[in-house]
Parts: sequence; C-alpha cells; structure tokens
Amino acid sequence: MHNLKCKCCFKLLAKIGKYDQIEIKCPRCKTLNEFQSTLSALPERPERHIETGKIDDKHFCNTAIQS
Repeated sequence: MHNLKCKCCFKLLAKIGKYDQIEIKCPRCKTLNEFQSTLSALPERPERHIETGKIDDKHFCNTAIQS
C-alpha cells in the first residue's frame, strides 16, 4: 500500500495498492496532484545504441554553421 499525499499541503489523499498513473484533486487546497508508479515509468527493456563508426552515430546539439 502506498500513501499518496498532496504535493502542496501534504494532506493524505489516498491509500492505494497497484497503479500506473492517477490524478487526484486535493479537497483542502484544490491542487491537482498527478502520481505515476516508478515501476511502470521504466521501460521493460532499455534500448541499446550500437556505434558503427559512421558519422550518423554522432549527434550534435548545435548543427548550425557559424561564420
């Protein structure tokens, strides 16, 4: 069981078991609280990036040509 508390006023909003994603509006301060399970947020299998030595393998943030 997980205790879900308001992120603004810390009022206990719910005691809940398994969940993927949930939104609860706090009755005290009216803040909309969004919760996401940490286990469901992770991908089942992380993607691998294999470098082949080609130019396409390197990604640069600034690709604009400066004069």
